[in-house]
Amino acid sequence: MNLDTGIREHIETLERLATRYCTADGCRRALEYIEDRLREYGYTVERSVAQWEGRSYPSPWAIKAGRGPALYLLTAHYDSISQAKNGKLLDQAPGADDNATGVAILSEAAKALLHQNLNSGVGFVFFNVEEVGQHGSNRFAKEWKEAGRRIDGVINIDTIGTWPVSIQNGGQVNYVSNPMSQPLLDRIKASFGLPLKPAATPWEDDHASFWAEGFQAIELTEEGCTPVMHTPEDTSEKIDVPSVARVAEALIEMFPNF
Repeated sequence: MNLDTGIREHIETLERLATRYCTADGCRRALEYIEDRLREYGYTVERSVAQWEGRSYPSPWAIKAGRGPALYLLTAHYDSISQAKNGKLLDQAPGADDNATGVAILSEAAKALLHQNLNSGVGFVFFNVEEVGQHGSNRFAKEWKEAGRRIDGVINIDTIGTWPVSIQNGGQVNYVSNPMSQPLLDRIKASFGLPLKPAATPWEDDHASFWAEGFQAIELTEEGCTPVMHTPEDTSEKIDVPSVARVAEALIEMFPNF
């Protein structure tokens, strides 16, 4: 399996939108791109809609059913942000690493897993308005909790594109977890074909929205944050595409018997 070409195409397509800040046209076009790809692969696409500052922001999702009732979610945010040193927002937020890489991994996993015979169902959720407060994931997690819908675990993918040491040369995938999610983490460690290590900083991204609702969730991220995050310099030529592809491949290989 070699996903380098597909991963690169997703990242570069999203980067060319200039900015995916939630109020910008580029974010709307990113939403269309994600939904078009999911439908092209053969999925039925649904939306969770969050409100922020009087506007609605869709987070699209789709599910591949498994043989059993268990359901795991792969998640990533698709909006981006870029700020000057004085905190002023800029109109260039290519967000190649943060988080076109996560979107690329979910897209390739959705494509590869659709026609596989899976033990558990797998959902693919693409969150909006993450960069301004995780509003998309907050709304989605609350909706599913209130509806009594089952989620056996969430794997959030965020900023997975820059590696001081590539995975091929021994780089390790960082994870963020919490005590409640230890059973999920143990299961992933037993099935995921790449080395994992706890992140130095236990930050709270979209996975934390699921913690708040009592769901097990972890985040997978790169080995060390890039200094160009949230700047106009977060561009695709800095991305270690083979390492991103290897993370996608490991997830695809893990899920059929998960």
